[in-house]
Formats: sequence, structure tokens, C-alpha cells
Amino acid sequence: MSVVFDISRLISRARFDTPTGIDRFELSYAIWCVARFDSNIRFVANGFFGPRQIPQEFARALLAEITSKWNAAEHVGGQTALLERLVDAIEGRATWAGSPRPESQATQGRRSDLLNAIGALLWSPSAIPSSSLFVHVSHSRLHQPEAYDWLTQRDCKPLFYVHDLIPLLRPEFCRAGEAARHRTRIQTVLRLHKMILCNSQATARTLDEMATADGLAQPFTAVLPPGLENAFLRFDPRTSIRTTQPYFVCLGTIEPRKNHALLLEIWRQLAGRYGTRAPRLVVVGRRGWDNTHVFSLLSDRDAFRGSVIEVAGLNDHSTARLLAGASALLAPSHIEGYGMPVAEALALGTPVIASDIRAHREVSRGRAVLLDTLNGVGWMSAIEAHARHSRRNDHVEQRHWTWPAHFDALHRLLVSAGLVPAIGREAAAGSTAHAWPSRLAGTNTCQAI
Repeated sequence: MSVVFDISRLISRARFDTPTGIDRFELSYAIWCVARFDSNIRFVANGFFGPRQIPQEFARALLAEITSKWNAAEHVGGQTALLERLVDAIEGRATWAGSPRPESQATQGRRSDLLNAIGALLWSPSAIPSSSLFVHVSHSRLHQPEAYDWLTQRDCKPLFYVHDLIPLLRPEFCRAGEAARHRTRIQTVLRLHKMILCNSQATARTLDEMATADGLAQPFTAVLPPGLENAFLRFDPRTSIRTTQPYFVCLGTIEPRKNHALLLEIWRQLAGRYGTRAPRLVVVGRRGWDNTHVFSLLSDRDAFRGSVIEVAGLNDHSTARLLAGASALLAPSHIEGYGMPVAEALALGTPVIASDIRAHREVSRGRAVLLDTLNGVGWMSAIEAHARHSRRNDHVEQRHWTWPAHFDALHRLLVSAGLVPAIGREAAAGSTAHAWPSRLAGTNTCQAI
């Protein structure tokens, strides 16, 4: 069984010291594919030079390097010192002067070497075995549909993962032209796929609705939520951040749809009301785009009297320690495809106050305070209430998606669909041992849980 894995996003993102959710997702899939298919896997990328097959040694070296960096223990790269400075700022013992950490020079060098090697290659689709399983899980470069014509030429079986349709649903929160590009991406997926995976029922239903609106056949879509990282699943409560000053965490790229503006207005009022006794807001994430007003507020150290702290460069271990000690996670997004910070907080036993949107309802399953983004008074009241009461760090027994469970479900789906052969006892049991999960009423969507 030959498998072709599209590694385009990891090549473009390897220079960063910490990953986004989709970065992490593609890396997890790449690692699984290497472990599952070993010598039968090939890597391709679509970038500056068009589609290219990536030499095995370069692809595997890149995977090893970014795996080591993104999964580094908390003490690597000054994480402990960063957290200590953060705690001092939360407690008011020091003025926060944090800034985003620089990119890794070593990985920049590796990426440069890799791109040079790719540029020297001549692309020949015939080098890809016919009828290969093609795995693409990041949205990258799908707005260039002609770059994937070789899939049809080689009779490949594409597996795509759709994370969201945000640019189509709320284009006002995206870069100019992104709605058109994302529509092309989704059309590419709908035209070529043999199987589509989605992170949530919310995403799957929206994909069905789009296909219907465009007069396309409804895709058969499996819902496989992303797995939580071990830093959140195997967390030792004794390592959580301990402060006398209550603090809240908002986690994610600082971009318009994340609605940091709501929180900053609330904290402006809290700072005016309580002064230096105001609870702290720790904004964790890189600065995104088209958010000048929010960036200006975050850069104004006098606006919140030290009660708002912006930090970038935290790895998973440090994020888990910070989140575990928080009074609550705040997630006021206008729209999400899934809502990974909500899942991570709940896994740690941290309370969640989030916007009342479809994705948050699905992920939280009744275990979060959900509020309309227009209800500023409600948000203020919920934040003040959580700041007044010492939070419990109970780890309630509850089911969370893990990567092993995710890939076990994925394997069963692929075998059932005939996209990969059964192995070992699976082959002896026959295909009836791998029936599709029950479908959602009225759709072609199934949920693999």
C-alpha cells in the first residue's frame, strides 16, 4: 500500500518555535503515517516551485527536528524562566516586558536546505505509484486546484481533512480575498475526495450545507476530532502555576474573529474599578493580522494598569501549567471550527467561559459557561464571579479525544472504505468487523466516536 503525504504546511511553518493547532495536526498525521506505512510513504509539497516529491531524507529530518522542538520539555528554550517572569507580572512584583520569541535559526537553515533541494528536482507525477492513498490535512495550497490534477492522472485516492469554513461563513474576519480562496479549496476537496474528515459536527454540517447550496452531491464525511496533547492529558496538578492574584487566560492567535476586543474593554473597566487589585488577563498567542486597534491597546502599558499581559512562545507544557492555575479560560470567539483551547482547559479541570457558538457547544458538552458575544454585562459578571472564588483543580473523569484513539478510528474508517488493506486479525475477521459508524439523520455524515 503506497501512501503520499502532503507536507506543504510543515515546510512553511517549520521556522516557528511553537505550532498552531493545524501545524500540530499535520505533524501528528505525518508521524502516524510514517509509523503506519514506513517505507511505503512518499512526501510531496506544493509551493513556490509547484508540486514536488520531497526526498525521504529531507522530509524525515524535518519531521524529527520540528517534533523535537515543538514537543520539547518545559525547561528547554528558557520556558521555566519565561514562566517565572510571567508569575512575577501576575503577582505585581515586576512589570511585564515580554515579547515574541525569535524563530529558531537551526530550523530556518533546515528549511532553506530543504527548499533548495526541492527547487532542484523535476516533478514527474509518474514517480507516484498509481492508486496511492493521498493524505492532505492542512488546507495548504488547495486554492491552486491545477496543482492536484496529477491525483486524477495517477488514479490516487485522496483523503482530506477540513478544519473549518470560517472564510465562507464570516469573511469579515479574514484577509481580503480569503473567502474566494477558501471556496476554491473546498471545491477542490469536494471534486477530488474519496473521503473527507472533519473536526466537528459543526464543520461537517456546514460542509454539507455548502455542497447542497452549490448543487453538489453531499460528501460522505467522518467526524474525527483532533487529539489532545499529552501535556494536557497527563498533567501533574502539582506543577500548575500558583498565584495569590486571580488570573484568566485567553489562548490563540490574536486576530479579529477571536474577539480579544471584548475582553480588553472588560479589563479596561476592571482596571478602573479595582486598580492594582484587578484580576489579570494573560493573552497567550502570536499577533495575527488586521487587528490594529487590539494591537494598539495591548501595547499601551498604562491602559490596564498592569492587569493585561501578552505572551507568545509558550510550549504545550508551559501552556498547560499556566492554564491549570487560571480562574478560567476565556474564549469569546465569534466563530470557530472546533475550539481546541476549550477542550484543553476542560481536560485540565479549568473552568471555561466561552462564546455561545455551535463549535463551543459541541466541544464543551454542557461543561462551560456560554454567553452571547454581545452580552458584555454577562461576561463581566461571570469573570468577576470566577475571580472571587478559588477555583478547584479537580480532574473530573470525562472522555477526551487522544491521538491514539483518533488514529485507531481513522484506520477502521480507511479499512471499511477500502482505502487501505486490513492487517493481521483485521484481515481474518473480514470487512464486517469495520462497519461505518451510524450516520447523522438526513445527511451523509458519519461520526467516528
